[in-house]
Amino acid sequence: MKKFLEKNKIYFDIVSSVMFGAAALFISLASYNLSKEQLEISKVSTRPHFYIDKVLYKNPETKEYNDSEMNIYNAGAPAYNIDIVHYEFIEVQYYGKDPMTKLLLVSGYYLGQINNYTPNGLISTLKGPGNNGVMAALDFRSLDIAKSRDEYFELKLKLLVAITYSGNNGESTTEYYLDQKQVSRSSVESMITASKEQFPIYLRETTVESILTATNEK
Repeated sequence: MKKFLEKNKIYFDIVSSVMFGAAALFISLASYNLSKEQLEISKVSTRPHFYIDKVLYKNPETKEYNDSEMNIYNAGAPAYNIDIVHYEFIEVQYYGKDPMTKLLLVSGYYLGQINNYTPNGLISTLKGPGNNGVMAALDFRSLDIAKSRDEYFELKLKLLVAITYSGNNGESTTEYYLDQKQVSRSSVESMITASKEQFPIYLRETTVESILTATNEK
């Protein structure tokens, strides 16, 4: 046994060195990852954190949810010089032989915006009495038209919110939220372009027929 150990001493020394080296590397990597996570947490704690909540209100007489409002909150670090702009679209999804999606700029789902001008908490509320009922009526009408034309299409309301603000460092930043979910600017570039090029259709006075005609012209 003694001879065996003496002959293989170099081997054991090498293996031990490799094992200790691997352990040291693992510890260093774990320490690096922990420091990276702590840095990210630190960054998050020093940045504003916006989130959007959509609330439906039930009419006690009709038992229908005809009204909805959208509340925008900041649950992170203070934000200053906040500017909130929202865009409303009707997305028409055509199915069948030639499936396609068309986007139409509209207005009137939300009629008013109340800004609190506070750096934290509830910073803005969008209101539109009867807005959910207006959209529901368009949905029901679209089903009737689809049956009569023997073609299927679907209307979807899309809400894009752009929040521009200054953080503690004074830099101006713009964040985008599509249907309450934060997205990159590149993913909604077509909507931003449409908001500049299209003239909005007033949602509360339009018809499904007008929406289909407008989308077919684009």
